[in-house]
Amino acid sequence: MKRMHLREVLADPTLAAQLTPSMSLIEQLLRDKNNLSGVALANAKALIRRFVDEVAEVLRTQVAQATAGALDRSVPPKRTFRNLDLDRTIWKNLTNWSPEEERLYVDRLYYRHTARKTTPQRLIVVVDQSGSMVDSMVNCTILASIFAGLPKVDVHLIAYDTRAIDLTPWVSDPFEMLLRTNLGAATTDPSPWPWPARRSPNRGAP
Repeated sequence: MKRMHLREVLADPTLAAQLTPSMSLIEQLLRDKNNLSGVALANAKALIRRFVDEVAEVLRTQVAQATAGALDRSVPPKRTFRNLDLDRTIWKNLTNWSPEEERLYVDRLYYRHTARKTTPQRLIVVVDQSGSMVDSMVNCTILASIFAGLPKVDVHLIAYDTRAIDLTPWVSDPFEMLLRTNLGAATTDPSPWPWPARRSPNRGAP
């Protein structure tokens, strides 16, 4: 779909609603963002937000599984029913079995350890925002935001082309970061699309 045709589709809410977000479509929107306004701009943002949320949902699960630390047995287990280790409790109390009464007397309950070890980390993501790297740009911004949401992880994101730009203030929101990219052009300022300024919940915007 040519960009002029895409702009016309975006300007029509009915047609725009039929578009399916994809990496190629997101690339077109990011390249053409400065030529969009009004309804077309709002629909473009909605498509990008939808794509970002869908990809983030998949990656968030993978990251959570990959970063789960080993059990920290130095932390006492929480004494809740959910953490009750029933098999171990029965095994440890078998000496209290009464054959006459056919009853097991429990002297002590055993619970599973659930706390996991975490190590403070600093993650610096550097990504090329040239025109041919749009897929990497999208995936890196989403991954950076997911890692930023993990405990004890300090995340920084730098995008570069002919110059480097620090997108760290918006690292918790990949949507905002993508709006401030300048695919295939010299980077001079992290200016977003026409959009009310928002501050990151964790970091102050410059």
